[in-house]
Amino acid sequence: MNLFTNKETDYTVIIGCGHLGAALAAAISGRGRNVLIIDRDEDSFHKLSLSLFSNVVTLTGDGTDMEVLNWEQIRKALWVVIVTGNDNTNIMIAQMVKEILKKDCVMAGVHDPQCECLYHEFGIRMLSPVALFANEVCNWLMESS
Repeated sequence: MNLFTNKETDYTVIIGCGHLGAALAAAISGRGRNVLIIDRDEDSFHKLSLSLFSNVVTLTGDGTDMEVLNWEQIRKALWVVIVTGNDNTNIMIAQMVKEILKKDCVMAGVHDPQCECLYHEFGIRMLSPVALFANEVCNWLMESS
């Protein structure tokens, strides 16, 4: 099954369709890239803008389930980005994707900056919205003084 009409591997998988996952799908989709977004709660897809659906495909499923992760379409993706609302879930899925599926193009969101060391220890790329926000506020404060 081919999800997208253009290149077979020209898409990013996002696991987690909360506010961050939906915003990320919008940003990637807005740049003309295809997105497969997975969430265990079908209602979470209501956060997606209707204008995205031409290059965004949704899949209801649990990102911690190997049947979902082992799906061929995830194996072929350029990137897998994990942004559920739970740091433990994010790191577990990232480890599964990296170690079991042998994908190096994995990135995860981390909410608690104190968990960053775990991501570094496992060699998983991560971004912390909390740390990014704190840095940006500091930059603004320094510029205005």
